[in-house]
Amino acid sequence: MKDPNDWLKQRLNRIVVATDFEKPSRTALAYASGLANLFSSKLSVLNVFHFGPYSQTIEVLDSIPSIERRTAEER
Repeated sequence: MKDPNDWLKQRLNRIVVATDFEKPSRTALAYASGLANLFSSKLSVLNVFHFGPYSQTIEVLDSIPSIERRTAEER
């Protein structure tokens, strides 16, 4: 049987964590970051945000980033 750490390292070579940057997802991001560091994994962070009722229209018509997009990019 292989060493458990080798087995985990093979399976955790890439970690993807989704975040909205609120407290629970920051905790998940810190945990994923620690795992990635421990196993020399690649860490990808995914942030998805919701357009408000008029934001998508503003971006399409005026080519101006919405408040939601700017906030997500800042975080």
